[in-house]
Amino acid sequence: MALSGIVAAALAVGAALGARLPVGSRLDVVVAALLVAIAGARMGGLRRATVALMLAACAACGAWRAHDSAVRMRYPSLRGVLDEAFGGFTIDSLGPEGAHPPMLVRMRVDEDATADAVGARLHVHVEQIARGGRWAPVGGGVAVSVSGTPPLSTVREWRAGRRLEAWMTFRRPARYLNPGVPDDERRAALDDTALFGSVKSARLVRVTARGNAYEEWGAGVRATVRDAIARAVS
Repeated sequence: MALSGIVAAALAVGAALGARLPVGSRLDVVVAALLVAIAGARMGGLRRATVALMLAACAACGAWRAHDSAVRMRYPSLRGVLDEAFGGFTIDSLGPEGAHPPMLVRMRVDEDATADAVGARLHVHVEQIARGGRWAPVGGGVAVSVSGTPPLSTVREWRAGRRLEAWMTFRRPARYLNPGVPDDERRAALDDTALFGSVKSARLVRVTARGNAYEEWGAGVRATVRDAIARAVS
């Protein structure tokens, strides 16, 4: 196997392990220790040990990066703000999440919205949330459902890259605590879906900014392709 393949394999193995490590794991210390060991091995002329330590450092770097990303996804600031205000929103709590009135939210659309029989669905990254008459900066991925039957022309306005404002309520993904059953909430968090959001009507959603030229062009191409497929299968 080529050296690049071995390095890539070390990074992949490290990333797979890092995502499963508990919060607070000091992988930065591990990486620093390995770098010191590599320097010592090189100075001592230990070629094989140097190579082995370099591969271990690659795996540790992959684990460090994956662990950091996993922690950010499991503990986004959006969860923290909602938990402070209403309780029950942290991923480590048993729940249920605290009930709350609709909140005004600013968000960036990650994926083009789609319409179905019960409304519309889209995935967003929440950037700000209104609290006490002020905008609080937050972060977190949310799978949003918009109730009702919004016109297709309205749904098409909710394109990836655009920014929206909406009145929304939040809830946690379903969670099962039976022994041996996978934790779907943590799995969803690693897919960048920290919470589910509900909007009662498309009239409560407003486009506040368009995406950049590339994002708008890509959204137009995707809409054209979807229209062509719909005509072909209808």
